[in-house]
Amino acid sequence: RLSFNHRGGMGNIEPEAGTNGAPGAFGAVHGVLLQLSKRDFERLAKIEYEYETAEVTVEGYDGRLIVARAFVSMGPQRLPKSMAPPERYINLIRD
Repeated sequence: RLSFNHRGGMGNIEPEAGTNGAPGAFGAVHGVLLQLSKRDFERLAKIEYEYETAEVTVEGYDGRLIVARAFVSMGPQRLPKSMAPPERYINLIRD
């Protein structure tokens, strides 16, 4: 599920309660799936340095299952509870 529990109120995906990160544990999170070169992924990881990566299975709108890496908030960057999405995030969706 999408949650805004990363330090600063930024977005994060987290497993549903009681799933222990099993396939499908992240529930439905709609968004964009990008195919990056190793070099580009490494660049992005440097920008998103406060996140860790987790392997997730993504189901495309066409039903295909795709193994991907997602940036997730763990440890000290993860807030104890979710906040409301920042105004900047809401504006990006609206535009």
